Amino acid sequence: MKLSMSGRVLGLMLIAFVLITSCRIETAKSSSKKQLIIYSDYLTEKDSTLFSAFSRKMNVAVLIVPMESSTIIGTILREKANSGIDLIMVKSLYDVYKLEKRDVLHPINYTTKLNSEILDISSKQYHFVGYGIDPYVFAIDPRRQNLLRTYSDLTRYSFINTLEKNEIAPMLSPVLRKKKRAQANNWIKQFMSKSILIDELNDSLTDGQPVLTTYSNFQVRSKSDSLFIGRTIIYPNKRSTGIFYNIRTFCVVEQAQNYTEADAFIKFYSELKHNKSLNQAMNTMSVYSDEAQFRRHSFSSENLFAYYGMVERVMKKVRKGEND
Repeated sequence: MKLSMSGRVLGLMLIAFVLITSCRIETAKSSSKKQLIIYSDYLTEKDSTLFSAFSRKMNVAVLIVPMESSTIIGTILREKANSGIDLIMVKSLYDVYKLEKRDVLHPINYTTKLNSEILDISSKQYHFVGYGIDPYVFAIDPRRQNLLRTYSDLTRYSFINTLEKNEIAPMLSPVLRKKKRAQANNWIKQFMSKSILIDELNDSLTDGQPVLTTYSNFQVRSKSDSLFIGRTIIYPNKRSTGIFYNIRTFCVVEQAQNYTEADAFIKFYSELKHNKSLNQAMNTMSVYSDEAQFRRHSFSSENLFAYYGMVERVMKKVRKGEND
């Protein structure tokens, strides 16, 4: 049976109505899902699954963009409010120091919102919230004699240095803080002279030599890297002046488009249960865990920021002297 002209028109209008309505429903569904965009120098896109508990509870899609810290800074400076970055998670406090110097971080004050354990490794002045501890440790072969017991031994005996460039300043800054300038300069010079760098390694050098590394690096590499297999960890200075350590952090970008979600994320992973879970995934130590209750050196991380630049200058001076 043929439809009349009015019937065909009515049918077309009905189809159009259904299409428009379905589009609106689909648009509403997609826009209801909030986002949090994290730029990181140690996370990958696939690591968004680590934050699934937060995503489910808060109905927030966590998107991770892997990028070197220097490139992150350049992106923010170039794009400013249009960078699309909400939260920054970098591996070392040295990179937080560089970010803070560029004035790209949002001021934060969680004094009444976070537990004291978290506040103890965070800084209102430098705009970061710490979530985990990464001590500087020695990895030794228990079958061989080990002469390294304290950080000062690094100036007397040869060792393999696996620290990355951005991990050096947090490691050496407590030395500058404790010593007079001439003494500190000499300490760093001796430290550098005893360091065997990764690109200098050969079979004879790796055999039995102690390794300076971070706790997280050891946890990742101890089961697969021949340099670390069979070794155990020593925590230097734990019974005296305290262990040197780096901190894993959260930093909110100035004018972050999803500031509310970033704020909720920080609070979520500052809670005991979620903080422990996150640090386990990152191979770092939660401030709530028993293993992190060793004696830490007494200088707060924010008070050591002022010495990062000095470490850089001394190391450049030493290298220049070696090359002259």
